[in-house]
Amino acid sequence: MFARDAFKLRDVSKLEGPQGPERVPARWRTLRRRLGLPDDFRIHDWPASLVTNDLDNGENPVEVSAKVRHHSPGYTMARYGKRRVEGARTLAASTAGRIGLGTVA
Repeated sequence: MFARDAFKLRDVSKLEGPQGPERVPARWRTLRRRLGLPDDFRIHDWPASLVTNDLDNGENPVEVSAKVRHHSPGYTMARYGKRRVEGARTLAASTAGRIGLGTVA
């Protein structure tokens, strides 16, 4: 479902039906530029970016999963948890180096 084309009209009697899908790319381009997003950022990348950022910032996986309407937190973690594992390894290696333990397997 797309927003109506005449969403800025004050006279409700002039409202048309939903906007045509041919206008979505142009409006997405405009919004992407306003937000400073890369040209190759797709609308469908938005939820993935949200989940990744939330998990990287330590949000509760159950709440993140519910926010993006995944069927289970297990699915969310299976799909997006790999980055968290890599981040945990990097953090552990950094900490081990600071306290003189060498490397962490």
